[in-house]
Amino acid sequence: MPASIAAAPTLREALASAFSLAELKIALADLGVNPESIPQYDGGIELWALEIIAYFQRRGRLDELVAYCARERPGVPWEQLAEAQRQTLARLSAPKQAGTDTSDAFHDIQRGIGALEKLARDPNARPLILRIRDDLQDASDHITRLSNYKHLHDEFQELQVRYSVIERDCRSAETDETAWNTLAEYLTQWDGIMSRLLAIAAQPSFASGDVAWSARLAQVQRSVRDALETQAIAPLANALPVVRRLLEREPSLVNAKIFEVVRGMLQRSVIPPLVELREALAQQRVDRISLDEFARGIESLRGLRDRLQVLVTEHDRWQRMEDELNPIAGNVNRSPEVLAQSWPFVSSLAHEMLDGLQEDWAVAILALDARIQAQLAANDVLRARPLFYQFHSRVSNRFRIVDDELLKVVVELQKIGDSLQRFLRGIL
Repeated sequence: MPASIAAAPTLREALASAFSLAELKIALADLGVNPESIPQYDGGIELWALEIIAYFQRRGRLDELVAYCARERPGVPWEQLAEAQRQTLARLSAPKQAGTDTSDAFHDIQRGIGALEKLARDPNARPLILRIRDDLQDASDHITRLSNYKHLHDEFQELQVRYSVIERDCRSAETDETAWNTLAEYLTQWDGIMSRLLAIAAQPSFASGDVAWSARLAQVQRSVRDALETQAIAPLANALPVVRRLLEREPSLVNAKIFEVVRGMLQRSVIPPLVELREALAQQRVDRISLDEFARGIESLRGLRDRLQVLVTEHDRWQRMEDELNPIAGNVNRSPEVLAQSWPFVSSLAHEMLDGLQEDWAVAILALDARIQAQLAANDVLRARPLFYQFHSRVSNRFRIVDDELLKVVVELQKIGDSLQRFLRGIL
Protein backbone atom coordinates (compact mmCIF):
# COMPACT_ATOMS: atom_id res chain seq x y z
CA MET A 1 0.00 0.00 0.00
CA PRO A 2 1.39 3.46 -0.85
CA ALA A 3 2.51 5.28 2.28
CA SER A 4 0.47 8.29 1.20
CA ILE A 5 -2.78 6.35 1.72
CA ALA A 6 -1.95 5.24 5.25
CA ALA A 7 -0.82 8.79 6.07
CA ALA A 8 -3.86 10.51 4.54
CA PRO A 9 -5.02 13.10 7.09
CA THR A 10 -8.76 12.98 6.34
CA LEU A 11 -11.34 10.35 5.49
CA ARG A 12 -12.10 11.88 2.12
CA GLU A 13 -8.41 12.01 1.15
CA ALA A 14 -7.94 8.39 2.21
CA LEU A 15 -10.99 7.30 0.21
CA ALA A 16 -9.81 9.18 -2.88
CA SER A 17 -6.29 7.74 -2.56
CA ALA A 18 -7.31 4.15 -1.83
CA PHE A 19 -9.88 3.74 -4.63
CA SER A 20 -10.08 4.77 -8.25
CA LEU A 21 -13.22 6.36 -9.64
CA ALA A 22 -14.31 3.03 -11.16
CA GLU A 23 -13.61 1.22 -7.88
CA LEU A 24 -15.71 3.74 -5.95
CA LYS A 25 -18.62 3.07 -8.30
CA ILE A 26 -18.24 -0.66 -7.66
CA ALA A 27 -18.09 0.00 -3.91
CA LEU A 28 -21.34 1.95 -4.06
CA ALA A 29 -23.06 -0.78 -6.05
CA ASP A 30 -21.81 -3.39 -3.54
CA LEU A 31 -23.33 -1.27 -0.74
CA GLY A 32 -26.66 -1.05 -2.54
CA VAL A 33 -26.32 2.56 -3.69
CA ASN A 34 -26.84 3.74 -7.24
CA PRO A 35 -23.67 5.73 -8.11
CA GLU A 36 -25.83 8.09 -10.19
CA SER A 37 -27.64 9.19 -7.02
CA ILE A 38 -24.46 10.87 -5.74
CA PRO A 39 -23.71 13.91 -7.89
CA GLN A 40 -20.34 14.21 -9.63
CA TYR A 41 -18.99 17.61 -10.56
CA ASP A 42 -15.73 18.75 -12.07
CA GLY A 43 -13.83 18.76 -8.79
CA GLY A 44 -12.21 15.35 -9.31
CA ILE A 45 -12.23 12.16 -7.30
CA GLU A 46 -11.54 13.79 -3.93
CA LEU A 47 -14.64 15.94 -4.19
CA TRP A 48 -16.74 12.93 -5.16
CA ALA A 49 -15.27 11.03 -2.20
CA LEU A 50 -16.56 13.82 0.04
CA GLU A 51 -20.03 13.55 -1.51
CA ILE A 52 -20.01 9.79 -0.93
CA ILE A 53 -19.09 10.28 2.73
CA ALA A 54 -21.81 12.94 3.15
CA TYR A 55 -24.35 10.61 1.50
CA PHE A 56 -23.65 7.80 3.96
CA GLN A 57 -23.40 10.17 6.92
CA ARG A 58 -26.82 11.70 6.28
CA ARG A 59 -28.34 8.23 6.16
CA GLY A 60 -26.63 6.94 9.31
CA ARG A 61 -24.64 4.43 7.25
CA LEU A 62 -21.09 5.74 7.58
CA ASP A 63 -20.09 2.64 9.57
CA GLU A 64 -21.10 0.46 6.59
CA LEU A 65 -18.86 2.46 4.27
CA VAL A 66 -15.96 2.32 6.73
CA ALA A 67 -16.37 -1.45 7.22
CA TYR A 68 -16.35 -1.98 3.44
CA CYS A 69 -13.19 0.12 3.07
CA ALA A 70 -11.50 -1.79 5.91
CA ARG A 71 -12.23 -5.10 4.16
CA GLU A 72 -11.09 -3.92 0.75
CA ARG A 73 -8.13 -1.78 1.84
CA PRO A 74 -6.84 -3.10 5.19
CA GLY A 75 -4.01 -1.21 6.82
CA VAL A 76 -5.65 2.22 6.53
CA PRO A 77 -6.94 3.60 9.88
CA TRP A 78 -10.47 3.93 8.55
CA GLU A 79 -12.15 3.89 11.97
CA GLN A 80 -9.89 6.64 13.31
CA LEU A 81 -10.40 8.78 10.22
CA ALA A 82 -14.17 8.34 10.43
CA GLU A 83 -14.17 9.28 14.11
CA ALA A 84 -12.04 12.35 13.35
CA GLN A 85 -14.60 13.25 10.65
CA ARG A 86 -17.46 12.99 13.14
CA GLN A 87 -15.62 15.02 15.77
CA THR A 88 -14.68 17.78 13.35
CA LEU A 89 -18.25 18.13 12.08
CA ALA A 90 -19.54 18.07 15.66
CA ARG A 91 -17.10 20.83 16.59
CA LEU A 92 -18.22 22.92 13.62
CA SER A 93 -21.87 22.63 14.61
CA ALA A 94 -21.33 22.71 18.38
CA PRO A 95 -22.74 25.54 20.52
CA LYS A 96 -20.45 28.51 21.01
CA GLN A 97 -17.74 28.19 23.62
CA ALA A 98 -18.43 29.68 27.02
CA GLY A 99 -16.82 33.09 27.19
CA THR A 100 -16.39 33.38 23.40
CA ASP A 101 -18.60 34.32 20.47
CA THR A 102 -17.57 31.39 18.29
CA SER A 103 -17.76 27.57 18.21
CA ASP A 104 -14.88 25.20 18.99
CA ALA A 105 -13.70 24.65 15.42
CA PHE A 106 -13.89 28.32 14.42
CA HIS A 107 -12.12 29.20 17.66
CA ASP A 108 -9.33 26.77 16.69
CA ILE A 109 -9.00 28.46 13.28
CA GLN A 110 -8.72 31.89 14.89
CA ARG A 111 -6.18 30.58 17.40
CA GLY A 112 -4.27 29.09 14.47
CA ILE A 113 -4.07 32.52 12.87
CA GLY A 114 -2.91 33.94 16.18
CA ALA A 115 -0.22 31.25 16.40
CA LEU A 116 0.90 32.09 12.88
CA GLU A 117 1.19 35.72 13.97
CA LYS A 118 3.49 34.67 16.81
CA LEU A 119 5.56 32.49 14.50
CA ALA A 120 5.95 35.38 12.05
CA ARG A 121 8.01 37.20 14.68
CA ASP A 122 10.58 34.39 14.59
CA PRO A 123 13.39 35.08 12.06
CA ASN A 124 13.48 31.35 11.27
CA ALA A 125 9.79 31.28 10.38
CA ARG A 126 9.08 34.71 8.88
CA PRO A 127 10.60 34.11 5.38
CA LEU A 128 8.57 30.88 5.03
CA ILE A 129 5.37 32.62 6.11
CA LEU A 130 5.91 35.53 3.71
CA ARG A 131 5.97 33.05 0.82
CA ILE A 132 2.24 32.37 1.26
CA ARG A 133 1.22 35.98 1.93
CA ASP A 134 -0.48 36.22 -1.49
CA ASP A 135 -2.47 33.04 -0.81
CA LEU A 136 -3.61 34.43 2.53
CA GLN A 137 -4.47 37.77 0.95
CA ASP A 138 -6.56 35.99 -1.69
CA ALA A 139 -8.44 34.11 1.06
CA SER A 140 -8.95 37.37 2.95
CA ASP A 141 -10.31 39.09 -0.18
CA HIS A 142 -12.80 36.26 -0.71
CA ILE A 143 -13.99 36.50 2.89
CA THR A 144 -14.37 40.28 2.59
CA ARG A 145 -16.47 39.89 -0.54
CA LEU A 146 -18.51 37.17 1.14
CA SER A 147 -19.01 39.40 4.17
CA ASN A 148 -20.24 42.26 1.98
CA TYR A 149 -22.81 40.01 0.31
CA LYS A 150 -23.92 38.74 3.73
CA HIS A 151 -24.45 42.35 4.85
CA LEU A 152 -26.49 42.99 1.69
CA HIS A 153 -28.55 39.89 2.42
CA ASP A 154 -29.30 41.07 5.96
CA GLU A 155 -30.23 44.62 4.94
CA PHE A 156 -32.51 43.44 2.12
CA GLN A 157 -34.19 41.19 4.67
CA GLU A 158 -34.75 44.18 6.96
CA LEU A 159 -36.12 46.17 4.01
CA GLN A 160 -38.53 43.35 3.22
CA VAL A 161 -39.74 42.96 6.82
CA ARG A 162 -40.98 46.56 6.83
CA TYR A 163 -42.40 46.62 3.30
CA SER A 164 -45.82 45.12 4.03
CA VAL A 165 -46.40 47.44 7.02
CA ILE A 166 -45.46 50.53 4.99
CA GLU A 167 -47.65 49.46 2.08
CA ARG A 168 -50.61 48.88 4.44
CA ASP A 169 -50.14 52.19 6.26
CA CYS A 170 -49.86 54.07 2.97
CA ARG A 171 -53.34 52.86 2.07
CA SER A 172 -54.70 53.65 5.55
CA ALA A 173 -53.16 57.14 5.65
CA GLU A 174 -55.38 58.26 2.80
CA THR A 175 -58.39 58.14 5.15
CA ASP A 176 -56.84 57.86 8.64
CA GLU A 177 -54.50 60.63 9.75
CA THR A 178 -53.25 58.60 12.74
CA ALA A 179 -51.77 55.99 10.37
CA TRP A 180 -49.06 58.50 9.55
CA ASN A 181 -47.53 58.08 13.03
CA THR A 182 -46.58 54.43 12.41
CA LEU A 183 -45.76 55.15 8.78
CA ALA A 184 -43.29 57.89 9.68
CA GLU A 185 -41.50 55.57 12.11
CA TYR A 186 -41.14 52.79 9.53
CA LEU A 187 -40.13 55.17 6.73
CA THR A 188 -37.40 56.55 8.99
CA GLN A 189 -36.16 52.99 9.53
CA TRP A 190 -36.34 52.38 5.78
CA ASP A 191 -34.22 55.46 5.16
CA GLY A 192 -31.52 54.07 7.45
CA ILE A 193 -31.63 50.63 5.82
CA MET A 194 -31.34 52.18 2.35
CA SER A 195 -28.35 54.26 3.47
CA ARG A 196 -26.62 51.11 4.70
CA LEU A 197 -27.44 49.22 1.48
CA LEU A 198 -26.03 52.03 -0.65
CA ALA A 199 -22.89 52.24 1.51
CA ILE A 200 -22.30 48.49 1.11
CA ALA A 201 -22.93 48.74 -2.65
CA ALA A 202 -20.22 51.41 -2.88
CA GLN A 203 -17.54 48.98 -1.64
CA PRO A 204 -14.83 48.39 -4.29
CA SER A 205 -15.21 44.61 -4.02
CA PHE A 206 -18.45 44.80 -6.05
CA ALA A 207 -18.55 44.92 -9.82
CA SER A 208 -20.92 47.58 -11.13
CA GLY A 209 -23.23 44.95 -12.59
CA ASP A 210 -23.65 43.33 -9.18
CA VAL A 211 -25.19 46.47 -7.67
CA ALA A 212 -27.05 47.96 -10.65
CA TRP A 213 -30.05 48.21 -8.33
CA SER A 214 -28.35 50.93 -6.26
CA ALA A 215 -29.36 53.77 -8.63
CA ARG A 216 -33.04 52.81 -8.34
CA LEU A 217 -32.75 52.46 -4.59
CA ALA A 218 -31.20 55.94 -4.34
CA GLN A 219 -34.23 57.33 -6.18
CA VAL A 220 -36.56 55.52 -3.78
CA GLN A 221 -34.66 56.95 -0.83
CA ARG A 222 -35.17 60.48 -2.17
CA SER A 223 -38.90 59.78 -2.41
CA VAL A 224 -38.96 58.44 1.15
CA ARG A 225 -37.22 61.57 2.42
CA ASP A 226 -39.64 63.77 0.48
CA ALA A 227 -42.56 61.92 2.06
CA LEU A 228 -41.09 62.36 5.55
CA GLU A 229 -40.41 66.06 4.99
CA THR A 230 -43.82 66.87 3.52
CA GLN A 231 -45.79 64.25 5.50
CA ALA A 232 -47.46 63.33 2.23
CA ILE A 233 -48.19 59.95 0.70
CA ALA A 234 -47.83 61.13 -2.91
CA PRO A 235 -44.00 60.76 -3.16
CA LEU A 236 -44.37 57.05 -2.28
CA ALA A 237 -46.81 56.25 -5.10
CA ASN A 238 -44.06 55.41 -7.58
CA ALA A 239 -41.48 54.31 -5.00
CA LEU A 240 -43.33 51.33 -3.51
CA PRO A 241 -43.66 49.37 -6.79
CA VAL A 242 -39.92 49.86 -7.39
CA VAL A 243 -39.13 48.47 -3.94
CA ARG A 244 -41.47 45.54 -4.53
CA ARG A 245 -39.68 44.66 -7.78
CA LEU A 246 -36.29 44.96 -6.07
CA LEU A 247 -37.41 42.64 -3.29
CA GLU A 248 -38.79 40.12 -5.77
CA ARG A 249 -35.44 39.89 -7.54
CA GLU A 250 -32.39 41.09 -5.62
CA PRO A 251 -32.38 38.96 -2.42
CA SER A 252 -32.29 35.73 -4.45
CA LEU A 253 -29.52 37.15 -6.64
CA VAL A 254 -27.53 38.09 -3.53
CA ASN A 255 -27.95 34.53 -2.22
CA ALA A 256 -26.68 33.20 -5.55
CA LYS A 257 -23.65 35.49 -5.30
CA ILE A 258 -22.90 34.23 -1.79
CA PHE A 259 -22.73 30.67 -3.10
CA GLU A 260 -20.69 31.82 -6.10
CA VAL A 261 -18.07 33.36 -3.78
CA VAL A 262 -18.02 30.21 -1.62
CA ARG A 263 -17.41 28.11 -4.73
CA GLY A 264 -14.51 30.39 -5.60
CA MET A 265 -13.07 29.91 -2.11
CA LEU A 266 -13.34 26.14 -2.45
CA GLN A 267 -11.69 26.13 -5.88
CA ARG A 268 -8.81 28.33 -4.70
CA SER A 269 -8.35 26.64 -1.35
CA VAL A 270 -5.74 28.10 0.95
CA ILE A 271 -5.28 24.73 2.67
CA PRO A 272 -2.50 23.23 0.44
CA PRO A 273 -0.10 26.18 0.94
CA LEU A 274 -0.88 26.17 4.68
CA VAL A 275 -0.06 22.46 4.89
CA GLU A 276 3.20 23.03 3.01
CA LEU A 277 4.02 25.88 5.38
CA ARG A 278 3.34 23.71 8.42
CA GLU A 279 5.63 20.99 7.06
CA ALA A 280 8.36 23.55 6.32
CA LEU A 281 8.05 25.11 9.77
CA ALA A 282 8.31 21.67 11.37
CA GLN A 283 11.85 21.46 9.97
CA GLN A 284 12.83 24.73 11.65
CA ARG A 285 13.65 25.54 15.26
CA VAL A 286 10.41 27.34 16.06
CA ASP A 287 8.04 27.45 19.01
CA ARG A 288 6.34 24.03 19.10
CA ILE A 289 3.28 25.18 21.05
CA SER A 290 2.49 27.79 18.39
CA LEU A 291 3.18 25.24 15.64
CA ASP A 292 0.75 22.77 17.24
CA GLU A 293 -1.93 25.47 17.50
CA PHE A 294 -1.34 26.34 13.85
CA ALA A 295 -1.70 22.64 12.92
CA ARG A 296 -5.00 22.35 14.84
CA GLY A 297 -6.26 25.41 13.01
CA ILE A 298 -5.48 23.74 9.67
CA GLU A 299 -7.37 20.59 10.68
CA SER A 300 -10.42 22.63 11.66
CA LEU A 301 -10.09 24.55 8.39
CA ARG A 302 -10.21 21.23 6.53
CA GLY A 303 -13.45 20.39 8.30
CA LEU A 304 -14.86 23.81 7.44
CA ARG A 305 -13.92 23.32 3.79
CA ASP A 306 -15.76 19.99 3.73
CA ARG A 307 -18.82 21.46 5.43
CA LEU A 308 -18.95 24.31 2.93
CA GLN A 309 -18.61 21.89 0.03
CA VAL A 310 -21.48 19.76 1.28
CA LEU A 311 -23.66 22.86 1.78
CA VAL A 312 -22.88 24.08 -1.74
CA THR A 313 -23.77 20.68 -3.20
CA GLU A 314 -26.99 20.54 -1.18
CA HIS A 315 -27.88 24.05 -2.31
CA ASP A 316 -27.32 23.11 -5.97
CA ARG A 317 -29.51 20.04 -5.67
CA TRP A 318 -32.38 21.91 -3.98
CA GLN A 319 -31.98 24.68 -6.53
CA ARG A 320 -32.40 22.08 -9.26
CA MET A 321 -35.57 20.84 -7.59
CA GLU A 322 -36.90 24.41 -7.24
CA ASP A 323 -36.14 25.03 -10.91
CA GLU A 324 -38.33 22.03 -11.78
CA LEU A 325 -41.18 23.00 -9.45
CA ASN A 326 -41.45 26.72 -10.19
CA PRO A 327 -42.67 26.33 -13.81
CA ILE A 328 -45.26 23.79 -12.62
CA ALA A 329 -46.46 26.19 -9.90
CA GLY A 330 -46.76 28.97 -12.48
CA ASN A 331 -48.87 26.91 -14.89
CA VAL A 332 -50.74 24.24 -12.93
CA ASN A 333 -53.86 26.37 -12.36
CA ARG A 334 -54.21 27.26 -16.05
CA SER A 335 -53.02 23.91 -17.42
CA PRO A 336 -53.49 21.14 -14.83
CA GLU A 337 -52.05 18.55 -17.23
CA VAL A 338 -48.58 20.06 -16.72
CA LEU A 339 -48.45 18.30 -13.35
CA ALA A 340 -48.94 14.83 -14.85
CA GLN A 341 -46.45 15.57 -17.62
CA SER A 342 -43.71 16.84 -15.30
CA TRP A 343 -44.14 14.68 -12.22
CA PRO A 344 -42.24 11.52 -13.27
CA PHE A 345 -39.00 13.50 -13.46
CA VAL A 346 -39.71 15.43 -10.22
CA SER A 347 -40.48 12.18 -8.40
CA SER A 348 -37.29 10.57 -9.68
CA LEU A 349 -35.26 13.57 -8.55
CA ALA A 350 -36.88 13.55 -5.09
CA HIS A 351 -36.03 9.88 -4.59
CA GLU A 352 -32.49 10.41 -5.83
CA MET A 353 -32.04 13.11 -3.20
CA LEU A 354 -33.98 11.66 -0.28
CA ASP A 355 -34.13 7.86 -0.40
CA GLY A 356 -32.72 6.43 2.79
CA LEU A 357 -33.00 9.65 4.84
CA GLN A 358 -34.86 9.16 8.12
CA GLU A 359 -35.49 12.79 9.08
CA ASP A 360 -39.17 13.73 9.40
CA TRP A 361 -38.95 16.41 6.71
CA ALA A 362 -37.54 13.93 4.14
CA VAL A 363 -40.12 11.27 4.98
CA ALA A 364 -42.90 13.87 4.66
CA ILE A 365 -41.72 15.01 1.22
CA LEU A 366 -41.55 11.44 -0.12
CA ALA A 367 -44.97 10.66 1.40
CA LEU A 368 -46.45 13.63 -0.48
CA ASP A 369 -44.78 12.40 -3.66
CA ALA A 370 -46.45 8.98 -3.20
CA ARG A 371 -49.86 10.61 -2.70
CA ILE A 372 -49.39 12.79 -5.80
CA GLN A 373 -48.42 9.76 -7.85
CA ALA A 374 -51.51 7.88 -6.61
CA GLN A 375 -53.84 10.74 -7.62
CA LEU A 376 -52.19 11.10 -11.01
CA ALA A 377 -52.46 7.34 -11.59
CA ALA A 378 -56.20 7.73 -10.95
CA ASN A 379 -56.28 10.64 -13.45
CA ASP A 380 -57.42 12.96 -10.63
CA VAL A 381 -55.23 16.00 -11.29
CA LEU A 382 -57.51 18.29 -9.29
CA ARG A 383 -56.87 16.33 -6.09
CA ALA A 384 -53.17 16.11 -6.89
CA ARG A 385 -52.85 19.88 -7.21
CA PRO A 386 -53.19 20.85 -3.50
CA LEU A 387 -50.75 18.04 -2.66
CA PHE A 388 -48.32 19.56 -5.13
CA TYR A 389 -48.51 22.91 -3.33
CA GLN A 390 -47.72 21.17 -0.03
CA PHE A 391 -44.79 19.39 -1.69
CA HIS A 392 -43.49 22.65 -3.16
CA SER A 393 -43.80 24.42 0.20
CA ARG A 394 -41.81 21.71 2.00
CA VAL A 395 -39.10 21.74 -0.66
CA SER A 396 -38.83 25.54 -0.48
CA ASN A 397 -38.58 25.36 3.30
CA ARG A 398 -35.75 22.84 3.11
CA PHE A 399 -33.99 25.01 0.52
CA ARG A 400 -34.17 27.97 2.92
CA ILE A 401 -32.74 25.86 5.74
CA VAL A 402 -29.70 24.97 3.61
CA ASP A 403 -29.24 28.66 2.77
CA ASP A 404 -29.57 29.59 6.45
CA GLU A 405 -26.94 27.02 7.41
CA LEU A 406 -24.48 28.58 4.98
CA LEU A 407 -25.27 32.07 6.28
CA LYS A 408 -24.43 30.90 9.81
CA VAL A 409 -21.04 29.73 8.55
CA VAL A 410 -20.54 33.07 6.79
CA VAL A 411 -21.04 34.88 10.12
CA GLU A 412 -18.18 32.84 11.61
CA LEU A 413 -16.06 33.36 8.50
CA GLN A 414 -16.40 37.11 8.95
CA LYS A 415 -14.65 36.80 12.32
CA ILE A 416 -11.92 34.66 10.77
CA GLY A 417 -11.55 37.26 8.03
CA ASP A 418 -11.08 40.00 10.64
CA SER A 419 -8.31 37.97 12.31
CA LEU A 420 -6.69 37.26 8.96
CA GLN A 421 -6.73 40.93 7.96
CA ARG A 422 -5.09 41.92 11.25
CA PHE A 423 -2.41 39.30 10.68
CA LEU A 424 -1.74 40.47 7.11
CA ARG A 425 -1.46 44.09 8.22
CA GLY A 426 0.97 43.01 10.91
CA ILE A 427 3.41 41.24 8.60
CA LEU A 428 3.57 43.94 5.91
